Amino acid sequence: MKAAFTTLENGLASGRKAALLFVVSLLLWSIAAPVDGAAFVPTLEGVRAKAADCRPETVDQVLMSYSFESYIPLFGKRQEDRQGIATVCGLMKSVSEKGELKALPGEDDFRLNLQMSVNLTDGSTVVLSTAGQDRLAVTLEAQRIVLQDADAYENFWNLAVAPTVSSMEPTSVHFGEKLRIEGDNDVNESGVIYVFWTRTINNRSAQLSSEGVLYPSKDSVLIYKGTSTFGRYDFDIVLPGYGEGFDGTTKRVLPGKGDITVSSVGWSWTPNVELLPSKTAFLSLNGVPMADPSFAVLMVDDRAYVPVRAIASLVDTPVTWDSATRSVLIRTKQSVAKPSDNGSPQLWIDGQVAASELQPVLHNGRAYVPIRAVTAAFDLPVHWDPDIRGVNVTTDMLEGSASG
Repeated sequence: MKAAFTTLENGLASGRKAALLFVVSLLLWSIAAPVDGAAFVPTLEGVRAKAADCRPETVDQVLMSYSFESYIPLFGKRQEDRQGIATVCGLMKSVSEKGELKALPGEDDFRLNLQMSVNLTDGSTVVLSTAGQDRLAVTLEAQRIVLQDADAYENFWNLAVAPTVSSMEPTSVHFGEKLRIEGDNDVNESGVIYVFWTRTINNRSAQLSSEGVLYPSKDSVLIYKGTSTFGRYDFDIVLPGYGEGFDGTTKRVLPGKGDITVSSVGWSWTPNVELLPSKTAFLSLNGVPMADPSFAVLMVDDRAYVPVRAIASLVDTPVTWDSATRSVLIRTKQSVAKPSDNGSPQLWIDGQVAASELQPVLHNGRAYVPIRAVTAAFDLPVHWDPDIRGVNVTTDMLEGSASG
């Protein structure tokens, strides 16, 4: 039997799947409890019929828990889980056919046994659980059958595999670099995984946003939103300079020491990490780093320049290079442009040569302009953040995106 895994919490999770299973167990126990002293007499037919029909095609999901510890669930639609589900169904059939009818135990007995909640595609749930040493039980509603079988008991425990939670590399990362996050501890067939950055790690209190997203604190910034499939997730995040704040507005991701919170419904994981300034200047669009190399930032004498043609493509604005006058033309006819006195490249906007501080530079056959020229030419807000060495361009068409 593999070591049990205890789900980590930091206040984000309002409950655990294991706790939910415990509540279900208590409900089953309460249904079977005598009413006004009358004894409840269960029957075998319902349990045996469900067990006989159990197979990977009729199972939606198998959730596993022991007390408040959770294990990797099995999914009927996941090919790799079908052998495990077939084993679960085989154990159910063996117990229901060979076991003896027993009364439901007390609530403590339910909680202190390994339980598998077998959710069937018809909407019903059968609970397969241990019932003491070398004993297994099958419970459907208020009907319970118990079998003494040491081999079946061992096979049952072998199905309980502890999740690996999340892993994250590296623990010190520069803005614009990739941060990899993976794990298998989600319990949903298809779930949403949130990744937050919180620079201040003391005196935090989880807060629910107006969009229904649980933030670690009001100071946290949502930097990524991904998905899990069959309880598993694996994605690379290009560390952004901006994210979505608790109030829904775009917020800076401040460098320094803090923690990354990876969370979904019922669980969270919070490793410490240090965010460092980018090794090279990078460009973000609405806070999301641009992976396309055509958007690479050029630094000249400590000033940030951006590729003018790539920026123009964001707002569908034509840009013309006039080789005769060595000019970048934006909403300007070639007949209007004139060469500069010293032959240096020029930027023309709306038929007028731009101010000297907005003039372009050429690098590897491409024209780059200072970030202030982006606002002048395309009316786009642009911000240079020296703390992270990042340029952020805001556009109407993609405004508000904080996820990759």
